[in-house]
Amino acid sequence: ATAFDLGTIGRDNAYGYGLVQAYDALQALNPPTPTNYTHVSDLDKTATKITTNTWKATVTITVTDATGVPVANATVAGAWSGGYTASVTCVTNTVGQCSVSTPTLRKTASSVTFTVTNITHATLTYLPAANTDPDGDSTGTAITVTRP
Repeated sequence: ATAFDLGTIGRDNAYGYGLVQAYDALQALNPPTPTNYTHVSDLDKTATKITTNTWKATVTITVTDATGVPVANATVAGAWSGGYTASVTCVTNTVGQCSVSTPTLRKTASSVTFTVTNITHATLTYLPAANTDPDGDSTGTAITVTRP
């Protein structure tokens, strides 16, 4: 696909597919990082005591583009695991944030983990490798909330 055609058009016996363009072939193997991507730039957690025996976990996801600008109208998909299991989605607001919460949990659930599984947007591609968390309370992709 990256060869410069020599001889007759297409594959031929004398030149095969043509002269390999080394730079183009390497680029095809290791494409450059896209600049029009979105990623998680922060995950924050809150644990709220409801009653003596119940509590609730909330995670706020911040989504930005490659230049750090907040991304509105991105759909964040994720999954809760641990003391509660469910798949959930939320849509980011004008400051690039949305939140997901568990229902009321029993005290027996000592913690739950929320993991971002995908972000979809009309014009940006999700690049999980770019996920970060400046305050270090998550991996940028997953965060654990502990019962208060």
